[in-house]
Amino acid sequence: MISFVEPEIWDLLEKVQQQAAEFGTDILPEIHEHYSIQFKIAEHGYFVYDFALPMVTLYSLYSGKAERLVKWLEMSPYEAIHNTGYSRWYWGC
Repeated sequence: MISFVEPEIWDLLEKVQQQAAEFGTDILPEIHEHYSIQFKIAEHGYFVYDFALPMVTLYSLYSGKAERLVKWLEMSPYEAIHNTGYSRWYWGC
């Protein structure tokens, strides 16, 4: 298993981003780690998947408590792709 290793990961992401830029596109790193790693990626200027949003939203709907959702939306990286598509799998749609 490959783990998130600094500073090597930044060199790798930069090389891949440079190659993608030749085709007029950006990369969207998909890293399944603690949410703090997503913040580090966003701080380096990359978009990230927001994997937490669907689960926090479901928690809020089931519990009737919105505090965790509000907190997550306040701290979520602006550069995040808010991926709520996974909730369709959960609901069986």
